[in-house]
Amino acid sequence: MNEKIIIKGISEQNDFFRKSFEKAIKYVGIDKISKILRPNEPAPESATYCITVGDAATRDTTKDQNLNVEDCHSYIMLCGGMFVIPCLDYRAVFKDGLNTHWLEWTLRKAKSLAMGTSTVDSPPHIVMRPSLTDVVSYCQGLIDHSEPIAIDIECVPDTSEITCIAFAANEDNVICIPLANKHLTNYWSPEEEVIVWQCIQDVLLSSNLKLFQNFIFDTMILRKFGIELNTNVEDTMVLASELNPLLPKGLRDLGRIYLNCPPWKDNKDYKLTGDIEAFWRYNALDASRTYQIYSRQQKELDTTGKRGHYETFVKPLYPLVYDTCSRGIAIDNVYLDKIRSELATILGPIEKELKLIGNPLVAPKQIKKKLRDKANDTETEKAFKEVIEEIPQEFNPNSDKQIKSVLIGLGYKIPITKGKESVNRENLLKLNRKSPSPFIGNLLPYNRLSKIKSTYASLVLDSDSRLRYFYNIAGTISGRFSASKTSWGTGLNILTIPRGISEFPLKVKNLFVPDAGKTLVEVDLSQAELRVVAWLANETKLIDLMENNEDVHQYTANRVSEISGLICPRQLGKRINHASNYGMGAEKFSDSCLLEADLSISVADARKLLQARSDTFPAISVWHRAIEAEIGRTRRLTSPLGRSAFFYGPLNDAMIRQGLSFIPQATVVDTINKAWIEMSKFPGYNNDFRCIAQVHDALVFEVDTKCLDFFMFLLNNALEQPIVINNIKRTIPWDIQVGDRWGELQKIA
Repeated sequence: MNEKIIIKGISEQNDFFRKSFEKAIKYVGIDKISKILRPNEPAPESATYCITVGDAATRDTTKDQNLNVEDCHSYIMLCGGMFVIPCLDYRAVFKDGLNTHWLEWTLRKAKSLAMGTSTVDSPPHIVMRPSLTDVVSYCQGLIDHSEPIAIDIECVPDTSEITCIAFAANEDNVICIPLANKHLTNYWSPEEEVIVWQCIQDVLLSSNLKLFQNFIFDTMILRKFGIELNTNVEDTMVLASELNPLLPKGLRDLGRIYLNCPPWKDNKDYKLTGDIEAFWRYNALDASRTYQIYSRQQKELDTTGKRGHYETFVKPLYPLVYDTCSRGIAIDNVYLDKIRSELATILGPIEKELKLIGNPLVAPKQIKKKLRDKANDTETEKAFKEVIEEIPQEFNPNSDKQIKSVLIGLGYKIPITKGKESVNRENLLKLNRKSPSPFIGNLLPYNRLSKIKSTYASLVLDSDSRLRYFYNIAGTISGRFSASKTSWGTGLNILTIPRGISEFPLKVKNLFVPDAGKTLVEVDLSQAELRVVAWLANETKLIDLMENNEDVHQYTANRVSEISGLICPRQLGKRINHASNYGMGAEKFSDSCLLEADLSISVADARKLLQARSDTFPAISVWHRAIEAEIGRTRRLTSPLGRSAFFYGPLNDAMIRQGLSFIPQATVVDTINKAWIEMSKFPGYNNDFRCIAQVHDALVFEVDTKCLDFFMFLLNNALEQPIVINNIKRTIPWDIQVGDRWGELQKIA
C-alpha cells in the first residue's frame, strides 16, 4: 500500500505544518509514505495515488492552472494514470480548526483506495436530450419499480423558472429532463410540455421514496408551478445534520465525505448561456450523487446507532414542514397599512434630525471629469485635463460609509471589530455610553425602526395574499430549525418576529391572524432550557424553585444582589440565568446586556454578577466542568433523547460554549417537535387543526373554533412526554395561549 502513495506540496521550510501533517498521517494509520515532494517536484511514474497539498502542487500535477483547492479538495481526479486527491494547505487548516477534518479525510481516502477497501465511483449512465418517448418511458419505469428516486431541479435564481429536472432510478442510471433550451428558449412544443409536466407530476405523486438535497427548496419551487408531492421523502442535508451536525451540509461537502469521485459542483450557468449539455450533465450528476450519498448515509445511521433518534424525532417532520410551508399564514392587510403609517410618522422626525446633523459633515462625492485644455493643445492633437469635482451629498442613515464620516466629524474614533472599522449597533451603543450625542441617540432607534420597515412594512405576500416562508430542518447543530424568505422573494423569517421594541408601539405579531372560523393557539414550553440545565446538573435549589412555581429570575436577582453588592433588577437576573447556563464570559455578557437590553454594565461588574450566580447555583458550574471534560475526552455529546454531535477542531472556549448549549437546546427542540408529530397522528390534523409555525420551543396552531375544547385535550396529552435525566422521569411544563391575533393571545389555565 504505502509505496503507492506520495505527498506533494509540503514545503521543508514549514516545519510546523510538516510535523502536523505527519501526525495526521500516523493518526489515520498510514504507516509510511513513499515520498514527500516539493510543490513543483515531478511525481515518480510508479506512484498510483498523489495527495497534492495546496494550489501550486495541485495545478502542477493536474496541469490545470485554473484549479482552486478550495473547490476540489478531498475529491479524486485521474491524471495520467495517477489518482490525484487535492488537500487544503496549512493556511486553510490553521485558519479554521474544522478544516483538519478535511485533511484527515483526504488521507483516509488515499489509504482506503490503496488498500482496496474502496474504489473510485464510476460515472452514471445519463439519458441526455431525451425524446418525449424517453421521458414517458423512464418516468413510468420509475413508478413501476417502487424503489427510491433521487430528484434534483435547476432553476433561474431571479424568477425561480425551472430549467431542468433530473430523476435517478439508482446510483448508476439517471435522466435529465430539459424544460428549457439554450438562452431559456422552449425545448418542447406546448403539447409535448404538457405531457412532460404530467410525467413529472406522476413521479412526484407516486408512493416511491423520493430523495432530495434540501427538499423544502426543490418541493416549494415545484409547488409554485403547480406540481404537488407525495411526502414520502428523505433529505441528504437533514440526514447529514443528524449524522454530523457540525460539518457543512451542502452537496459539494457531502460529496467530499461520502464519495470517491471527481468534483462536479462547478457549473453556475443557471440562465443557460453556455454549454447546455454540460449544464444538463451537472443536473443529472446532482441527482445521481444524491442517491449515492443517501445510500451511504443509511449505512452510517446503523453503524453509529442514530437510526432510532432519526426515525422518531426527525423523519416524521418532512411532511409536516412541507405542509406548513405550503399552506402559509393569513395576514391582516389593514394592520399592515397601520404599521406602515405609524413607521412613517415616527421615522420622519428622526430622519430630519439625522440629516440636520449629518448633512454638513458628510464628505462630498468626488467625480472625475475630463475638460478641454486648449492652452496645451498641439498642432496635431487636442489636450484634455482631468479634474475632481466635489458634489455635496445629503446624509443617508443607511450608509455605513457616511455614518463613519459624520462620526469622525463629530470627533469620534471608529471602533474596530474583527480587524475592520465597524459602526454596528454594539459599537454605536458603546460610543454613546462613553460620549452621548444627539446623532447616535437618533441613529440607534432609526436603525431598529428601519429594520422593521424593510422587513415587515415592505412585506411581499404571495399571489393568494398569504405569507409563506421556508423552514430548514437542518438549520442548526442542536436540531433547531432555521427559516428564511421563499426563494422567489416573498415572506420572511418566521423565527425572528420581534416581541416588541420600545421605539415602536405596534406589535408586529398582530399581523398574523387565523383564517375565518379559526382560532390561534400557541403552546410554549415553560422555561424549558433552564429546567433541562437544572435537571442535567442536578441543581436541587433551582429544581425546587421551578417545581414550586416561584419566580426564578427574581430569586436570582435577589441572591446576586446580596452576594455581589450590586443592584440587580429582575430583568438582569433573567439575563444572568440564561448567560450563566451556557458559560458566557464577563466581556460577552457586558456586551450582550448593552446590545440586547440597553443595560450598561462594566466588564468588572459583569464578572461579579456571573460569579454570584455561580455561587447561588454551584451544581451548574460542576456540570459545566463535566461537559468540558467529556468533550475533551470523547469529542461527543448526546442528549437525553438521543441526539448526538461530534465536536471538531481545537478545544477552546467557543467549542465549550457550543457544547454547553447543545444538550439543553437539542432536548427542548426534540420535545416540542415530538408533540407536533404526535398531534399530526390524529385524524383531525390538516382539517380541524394544523400547525402554522414552529418557533424553537413553541408551536402555533390554527384550530377550528368549534373543535377548540377537543383540540386542547389532544394537545395536553401530546405534551405529556417524560424525559429521563439522571435516572428520573421529568416532564417540561407548558403554557397555552389562545386568541385571534398572534400578538394578543391570552393565557389559559
